[in-house]
Amino acid sequence: MLLVDIFKVFLYPDSKSILNSEDEGEDITSGILNVDIQYGTNAYQGPQEQIDSGQFTIVTRNPNLDPKINPNLKYNSAIKFFDERSGEFFRGYVTDVQVEYQRKDNPIITIIGTDIFGMMQSYLI
Repeated sequence: MLLVDIFKVFLYPDSKSILNSEDEGEDITSGILNVDIQYGTNAYQGPQEQIDSGQFTIVTRNPNLDPKINPNLKYNSAIKFFDERSGEFFRGYVTDVQVEYQRKDNPIITIIGTDIFGMMQSYLI
């Protein structure tokens, strides 16, 4: 069984569309070179616990993920990481997209994001 058959990454145009169970999202697994996920916390221990935000980085060569081509890839777009065997294992929100243009139709795109705790830290109440 190939990793591409098990591991999937889905892009949602905004943070609200990921909550709709009928919306499947855009499969952006093709062309991924590297994925790095760092969890902030695995279990909530109580109100005194210091919670770190989880972060993810995706490096891809998929030219369809260039923000100039794909309007769904922008700040606050939702990304869901999915394992066919166990289901969703991380949900994050895009905070930055960096594009390095190498040759025509062959960019290196780096998508950086955080989990919901990181998004909440960016808002002032």
